[in-house]
Amino acid sequence: MGEYFGGALCVVDLNGDRLDDLVVASPQFSLQATNSAKLVGDEGRIYVFINGDKGRFKEITGDRMIMGNRRYGARFGTAVANVGDLNMDGYEGE
Repeated sequence: MGEYFGGALCVVDLNGDRLDDLVVASPQFSLQATNSAKLVGDEGRIYVFINGDKGRFKEITGDRMIMGNRRYGARFGTAVANVGDLNMDGYEGE
């Protein structure tokens, strides 16, 4: 089974550069098989792509990767949304 990459999408300026960045949900992403039958864990993951101008996007990886609590069947990223600038610091989604 795939990870359902693109199951939910959100366009938002995450870094305040006035360019739209892309948030892509993958709710059926699995870190590893959870049993001998090779059933997937469906922990879920969110991918963030920062717009680098001229349509070139850079994926955020490593410590800045957005993952759920790594529980079986959590399906983190089933929905994503732009909630705006919550703390009034000039950046949406923070």
